Amino acid sequence: MTSNAKLDSSLTRVEAMSVNAVLALPAMVPVWPVGAAAIGGISRPSAYKLAKTGTFPVTVISIQGKYYCRRSDLLAFLGIAEIGSGAGVAAPTPPNTETPISTSAN
Repeated sequence: MTSNAKLDSSLTRVEAMSVNAVLALPAMVPVWPVGAAAIGGISRPSAYKLAKTGTFPVTVISIQGKYYCRRSDLLAFLGIAEIGSGAGVAAPTPPNTETPISTSAN
């Protein structure tokens, strides 16, 4: 599997992915390097430790001894909403529902 994550020379840390790169991920991605990269550059040892202890920032699924996370969980964690065909957009800021205070003198 190819990845948009950029590995450093020691292969232990990755750069965080852009929103567009996260949106382009398949439905299931490996915890490292792709899942950790999407979350923000978690090192390989830390990613596996968090996955094994159940403290990774999103739900981790173990399949035949390998750890995966769902793209939908990564998007939710990052505050990106999925719409329609699975493409996503940044979650909108909720509208201000408070009544504005009038500044005019009556």
